[in-house]
Amino acid sequence: MPRAEIKIDTSSLKELVSMMENIDKKVRNKGLRDALKVGKKIFLEAAKLKVPKKYKVLLRSLGSREKYKFAKGFAYSVLGAKRRAGKWIKGLEHIPTKYAHLVEYGAAPHTIGRGDITSDILIQKGRSYKSTGNMHPGARAKPFLRPAWDQNKERILGAMERVLKAAIEEGRA
Repeated sequence: MPRAEIKIDTSSLKELVSMMENIDKKVRNKGLRDALKVGKKIFLEAAKLKVPKKYKVLLRSLGSREKYKFAKGFAYSVLGAKRRAGKWIKGLEHIPTKYAHLVEYGAAPHTIGRGDITSDILIQKGRSYKSTGNMHPGARAKPFLRPAWDQNKERILGAMERVLKAAIEEGRA
């Protein structure tokens, strides 16, 4: 399954994170956890407003999972469609993780059907017939994650900064 990554520069928060190294571990860890929660909440609300109405299953599947490596002093959050969020609609299973990247980035026109390499691979795997057809027209990109970040970057980083500053003050007390 293809992965789409959007890496975000948070260099404005590096000074605060370095200041957190001097405070109590429990307070530091709670501060990092809370900062991620605040940031992801703002981001997911904005992203859900940007998802086209046609993709209701994708909209409902947007969420996050966090990874904390407190011993190494960092934490991160992966935001996007949840892996196990799917729904059967009119006999077809709609699994957002299989098409979220296509909604975000679009798809170029490509061959389908007879002579298509994917048909040949499926026949090798046991399917007894080939698809028919010539060209898929592709799909226009309908980005929802990148615009959500671009439009709310200052809000997200500001909220995370406030939470980290509060944790630093609490740790010093």
